[in-house]
Amino acid sequence: MQPSEEVYYIGPMSVEQSDEWQGDWLQTRVTVVLDGGRLRIPFSFLRNAILQGEQEYMLPTGERLLIPEEWMQRYGDLLLVGQSCSDHFKRHRSQVDGLNSLTTDPSGPTPGPSLVGRGADSSAGMAFGSFTLRPYQQAGLVWLWNNFISGTGCCLSDEMGLGKTIQTIALLLNYKKTAKQAQHKPQAGCLFSEEEMCGEGRIGSSQGTKDFLTSLVIAPASVVHNWMAELKRFAPSLTAMSYTGDPALRRKKRQAMMRWDVVVTTYGTLLSDITYLQQQQFGVVVMDESQTFKNHHSQIFHAVSELKALWRLALSGTPVENHLMELWSLMSILCPQLLGDEKHFQNSFVQPIARHFEQQRAELLQRIIKPYFLKRTKEQVLSDLPPRQDEVIVCPMTEEQQSLYATELSKARNEWLDGNTPENHRRMSMFAALQRLRHIANGEGKMQEVFERLETLKETGHKVLIFSEYVTMLSSVGSEMKRRGWSYDLLTGQTTRREDVISHFQQTASCQFFLISLKAGGVGLNLTAADYVFVLDPWWNLAAEEQAIARAHRIGQHRPVFVYRFVSENTLEQQILTLQERKQDIIDSVMPFVIRQGQ
Repeated sequence: MQPSEEVYYIGPMSVEQSDEWQGDWLQTRVTVVLDGGRLRIPFSFLRNAILQGEQEYMLPTGERLLIPEEWMQRYGDLLLVGQSCSDHFKRHRSQVDGLNSLTTDPSGPTPGPSLVGRGADSSAGMAFGSFTLRPYQQAGLVWLWNNFISGTGCCLSDEMGLGKTIQTIALLLNYKKTAKQAQHKPQAGCLFSEEEMCGEGRIGSSQGTKDFLTSLVIAPASVVHNWMAELKRFAPSLTAMSYTGDPALRRKKRQAMMRWDVVVTTYGTLLSDITYLQQQQFGVVVMDESQTFKNHHSQIFHAVSELKALWRLALSGTPVENHLMELWSLMSILCPQLLGDEKHFQNSFVQPIARHFEQQRAELLQRIIKPYFLKRTKEQVLSDLPPRQDEVIVCPMTEEQQSLYATELSKARNEWLDGNTPENHRRMSMFAALQRLRHIANGEGKMQEVFERLETLKETGHKVLIFSEYVTMLSSVGSEMKRRGWSYDLLTGQTTRREDVISHFQQTASCQFFLISLKAGGVGLNLTAADYVFVLDPWWNLAAEEQAIARAHRIGQHRPVFVYRFVSENTLEQQILTLQERKQDIIDSVMPFVIRQGQ
């Protein structure tokens, strides 16, 4: 047996650590001290070895240093989160504040004043407005207020139907109460006066904790009406303006925009008017359905990132729908330094978690983001929420469907395997083929199963929400209902009088069926008149389906809710269900479900 030529360091060794605040950044120096101080190695030099799971490091002396397991456990998180800068690491205050496990030197400096004010006493004197909050909503408001006074952007991620809007309105009320008040605001519920439209008059202020600035709520077009109605109903003391309409009307509204307490606009309007809006200084910017800008390459994302605000709040029951880069997009708006740059996040978290299912990385990421998310489920906080029963209905295809599907599938495979076709063209062809396969799956066999159950419900008087990603599928269902003489309502992206359609379904007993497209009705609707939900085709992410189902299973629902998902047998629809589960497992491993004591 040949003796090993490797020489290992066996002398004394220790670690020295020092911390120093530079503005909002904490600089941490960790030094490995060897041979009684004659050899000092910055810990950052060991970074790559530790992150790659190696246990040895080659010293300048040619000796191999066995890295103690204790060092890996103590400093592994620091290596992942901190930015390596030659002989030290630096972390933004949001990272230090949110990740207590990354302990600083006990003898070192404490965080600066910007971190003070997150204790329980920070909610003292809080106003809840002229309406009653449920206990969990009041706890949510305390959590929001603590983040507000500390200036840390956050995401209220309660499940659909738990009242994210009302908790936000309560926060806006308290912001107005505690801040320096602007004078000569328009009367609540009134239109502009001529003086206001011309920009005349002077705005004064009284004593308060902060300057009061107009807050901006950005929401999908489908829920702007709901925001305005809720503000009027629950917070009549807040003056609110809808900044929508044609360009000429919006230009006129700009003259008095910053005189209102709250301005509600759409993501589309934000994108169109970003040149003007990015010049304004807002108090609170609320981003409703924040998954709208989940793609950090999109124009909407860049428009949101250009807004100036004292504080930012995201609202979304599904902040991450498909993959972890959506989390990076959101946090880069709320806490820009928290997750580092895009490349760092990809290498340190996305690849290890999504590709290799590394549980430790998932747990670390969860600890990092946990202080900035509050997520409660209906089952956790509502004792009076009725039960929900789910069932997947597997629909056999007709012989004609099976033949069409097999032909289309063979064609798609041949196109994908064609080596003479450029890859981008093959990808486009494959996407088109997937759509054709899904349309075939939404054929006669599934229609028979759907109407078999609708026929039974027709005699009971139960109301049913019928969702599909495809307007063509809804049209087919609607045509069959017309043939049978059934009454139904339809909501798609082309529907103009949305509120009238919604009200008709909710209040008309003879109208049992509501056909709704994913984009038009997935969010912002209260449809508790229905206690049955049909999902006609599976969507690529389970979160989107859950949002749709939450139109009926929410506060105000007093009957059990029955959910039926329809998938065609031996098709990609069954594979989509598997994909949903896999993506949801990844998301659940990272997104924290935070329930605070007493909620």
